Amino acid sequence: VDVAVSRPGDPTANFTLDSYNCNAETIILLDQTSITTRDSVEHIWLVSHSGITDTLYGESHELDIGMDQDISISYEIITDIGCNDIKLLDTTIVTNDFVVEYEDKIICDGESVVIFSSDLPDITVDISPDTNVQFDGAGTYFIDDFIGEQDFTINVTNGFCFDDSIVNITTAADPTFPLPDLIQCGSATVELNADGPDFYFYEWSGPLITDPNEVNPTVSLLTSETYYVTVSTSEGSLCSFQDSLDVIVSPIPQFEILPAPRIIYCSGDTVTLSLDQTFESVEWTSISGELLGEEDTLLLIDLIESDTISALVTTIDGCQNEETVIIQFVAEPIINFAPETIDTVCQGDDAFLAVVPTSDSITWTDIDGVVLGVGNTLIVPNVQDSQTVINVTSTNILYSCETMRSITINLYPDPVIDFTPLDNITICPGMMIPINIESQDSVIWYDENGDVLAIGSELFLSGIEDTITYTITVINEFGCETSKDFEIIVDPSIVPEVDISILDTVNVCETTDFSVTIESMDSITWYDINGNVLEVGNDFMVQNVTDTTTYIISVIDTFGCELLDTFDLNPYAGINLQIITLSNDTVYCEGESVDIISISNVDATVSWFNADTLIGVGDTLMDYFPIGDVSIVAIAEDMFGCMSSDTFDIRESQTEGEIVGDSLICIDGMADLMFIPEIDTDQFSIAWEPNEYITIDNGLSITVGPPFTTLFTAMYSNEDGCITQDSFFVIVAGFFDPIIAEADPPEILLGNSSQLSTDQDDSFTYNWEPVETLDDPESPTPIATPLETTTYFVTVTDLNGCTGTAEVTVEVIQPNCDESDIFIPNMFTPNGDMLNDFFKVESNFVEEQEVIIYNRWGEEVYKSSDINARWDGTFEGRELPPDVFGYHIWIRCINGLEYMKQGNITLNK
Repeated sequence: VDVAVSRPGDPTANFTLDSYNCNAETIILLDQTSITTRDSVEHIWLVSHSGITDTLYGESHELDIGMDQDISISYEIITDIGCNDIKLLDTTIVTNDFVVEYEDKIICDGESVVIFSSDLPDITVDISPDTNVQFDGAGTYFIDDFIGEQDFTINVTNGFCFDDSIVNITTAADPTFPLPDLIQCGSATVELNADGPDFYFYEWSGPLITDPNEVNPTVSLLTSETYYVTVSTSEGSLCSFQDSLDVIVSPIPQFEILPAPRIIYCSGDTVTLSLDQTFESVEWTSISGELLGEEDTLLLIDLIESDTISALVTTIDGCQNEETVIIQFVAEPIINFAPETIDTVCQGDDAFLAVVPTSDSITWTDIDGVVLGVGNTLIVPNVQDSQTVINVTSTNILYSCETMRSITINLYPDPVIDFTPLDNITICPGMMIPINIESQDSVIWYDENGDVLAIGSELFLSGIEDTITYTITVINEFGCETSKDFEIIVDPSIVPEVDISILDTVNVCETTDFSVTIESMDSITWYDINGNVLEVGNDFMVQNVTDTTTYIISVIDTFGCELLDTFDLNPYAGINLQIITLSNDTVYCEGESVDIISISNVDATVSWFNADTLIGVGDTLMDYFPIGDVSIVAIAEDMFGCMSSDTFDIRESQTEGEIVGDSLICIDGMADLMFIPEIDTDQFSIAWEPNEYITIDNGLSITVGPPFTTLFTAMYSNEDGCITQDSFFVIVAGFFDPIIAEADPPEILLGNSSQLSTDQDDSFTYNWEPVETLDDPESPTPIATPLETTTYFVTVTDLNGCTGTAEVTVEVIQPNCDESDIFIPNMFTPNGDMLNDFFKVESNFVEEQEVIIYNRWGEEVYKSSDINARWDGTFEGRELPPDVFGYHIWIRCINGLEYMKQGNITLNK
């Protein structure tokens, strides 16, 4: 039997310990160096670090312990016969981080340059390319007299860790860039080189510099200081420049906004904000960030809501500070005219004006500011003028905010009646006369004693022998009346109104016929001198007049009045007449005059005609303005009416024309105009005025862009040298003033509505947005029912197609769904007197509710989920006696909030 015998020192435990650090991780290397004669052994390692113990088996190990630290190692060797030895080691692991640094460099031509340098022990460095690369034996690799640019590949290892990189070496001229002086506002921190390149090497000197080689040092100074810096292409490079900069400490501006940090204003007030001192610049902004102004003074006009206004000031050094002012808006009082107001009356009646009662102070004034009265009502006596404007002012007692509305007192129209048919009525004695007045109103006729003669628009009178005064009164539908006195004058000299002056002198040529027509609706009879009737009617004719003869004419009107007169018919011998035209002008310019001369061998009157139209009388036709190509006829008539004629033809050179085009444009629009002559010709000239608004001129046509309504004129000349002109208005339309949009009321409770409107004509086209909460987005006055505060935008298109825009905001007040919005009574009296007969929850915001009522023993006597539920004090059809009942009420409001309350309700009779 083999017996294993252990000898002293067999086995002897021993090991080596090494360590290294790659990528910030500490690694230890364990390798046993024990002594034993046995071939079969077991190695057990216990390594304690960072509060843990690793158990390892085997001859050697590489273990990651994370970082340098204290460790404990227990190494045990056990032979195959059970003999063992243990070695213990407590030690501190300290490694060198394998951190390799590389640096690209910019140097001057011919300088020595370090390619790579490291103080890591036991490293191997390989540089490619390595031409002219030298090693100083202390970890630095360099090249003397370097020129140009080169990338070097560098590999570094210590046997455990490996690293590589590419280093670029470049030669360049001296660096240069500006280092401006700086302003430090108050205690702020400033950057000395905010825009400087970070690839240069810097050497700073001055106060509070913590790292003189920092690219962009930051400092915060108490007083102004000067800093100096040397900038090199790389550390130690001869390529460098030196500069200095001043940091000037400037205080933060301190100021106040005037008149106060908090201002209360009324609707329509103008608020003026200013600063207590002057700065280089100022920006005023609202709480929403809207820029309101950049002047020292800010004027706020027609504010409609509270706001917080900020003033950001900047000094000449660029230092800034900001202060705010709170502006609190107080709504204007509301004025509503009461239904009993009477603002339209007949002339001379009293007007009664009233406003809905209010706790505010009410004052009535005329348009000149004269106070007419105070209080909720005003009586305006003896109104004489229409369009009488009365102003009513409501003053808020707490904040003295005012609202003024105007009301116009109008007069009902007096009866509109034309009394002129009653003026100057003159008749012959006993004459019958109808009198008629055109009127839709009530008409009453009176005699001089005030007795009614007739009712209606017509009065018939007869048998009047003397002048009498009558009265007519007209009463319209409003009860307003007007009257007039008129006379009917009896004049025995009244005869029919007929013109027989044509019979005063009647001359005819011998042997010619004579005829005459008297224009009259009356009865006419013609007599010879012996009283024999020759003709009856308006026409009278005598053929082949040879002798002087006397005739009689009688005219009798429908009222029996007669005109009687005589006239003589005188014949004269015929004459011989010659007309000669001397003018040689056959062409005239359209619109110009011509002169034509006639020659007669007798004393005669010459009449000039164009067709059948008399155009002149006299020997010469002077300054006659013909139209078109015409034949002028001259007719000479002697004292006896005998005539002779001649004709002269002339041609018109037409120059007339007209401007056509766009007669209406919108603001900033363009119009095309064209002059169209009556006769086209290739030889013409044209000039347009005014020319400052002409953008395109093509002769007969132009394009214009006037900023306001303008009259354009074209002066046109044709080939005959004839000139004409025409003018044309280009009307510029649109919204020259901003459109004002309003909401009435501007603030509503959730679920209520507001009427939107503008200051524009209702006949325009309207498009409101957003449309979801509007009853009619195309109405000039839509009803808005928003669920939240909403800004509405409107586009208005006028009758000319021009558009403008405006906006208005409707503020929506959300309910709290608590006692401020919900009223629950504590008593009711169901006795049938129509007063407080029901127990009912009162609120404008209830969407759902449940009401349960119990008697004093907890029995349910009423329950309902109707939002309009009301309890009449009965249970199962029986009236309950007076008592105290308990209730449980649950409510969900229209905005989703819930409210629940338990309490008591007293039933009384």
